[in-house]
Order: sequence, then structure tokens, then C-alpha cells
Amino acid sequence: MTNSLWTTFRDDLHERREAKARERALRRELSGYTSPAEIDDLLSTLESQDEEGRTSSDAAMIRTILLDNLRTHYARESAPALTAAGL
Repeated sequence: MTNSLWTTFRDDLHERREAKARERALRRELSGYTSPAEIDDLLSTLESQDEEGRTSSDAAMIRTILLDNLRTHYARESAPALTAAGL
């Protein structure tokens, strides 16, 4: 492997690790937002920032995390009903 290929590979790996670390940190920070009202408020804030042109570079990741939190909330909410129904 030539030196420039090795450098490119190393830089790419470093960027991917930083992106994963950033995602883990965001997930940790947003893990407390689990109710639909809290999540709707944050999503509305992101939307208004989009309209004003002040969107964070992590806005798409934040939306994904919040929607994952919402999906988890509804899955937990429906789990007792499924268990009671024998499913």
C-alpha cells in the first residue's frame, strides 16, 4: 500500500470513529427525552431552526435519535397490552 493510500485510509477511519463517538454522545444526551410531548417540542425546535437557516450539522442525526426514542416509547407502551393478549 502506498503512503498516500495509507494516509487516506487512516484519515477515513479516524473520521468514522469521530462520527460514531459524536453519535454516541448525542444518543446519551438525548436519552432522557422519551415522552411524545418532549420529542415533539425538540423536533419543532429543529424545524424552526431549519426555516431560519440555523440548522446544526448534526440535525439529521438528532432527528433520527429522537424518532428512535419515540419508537421505543411506543413499543414499551404497547408491550403490556401485547403480553396481556398472550402475544
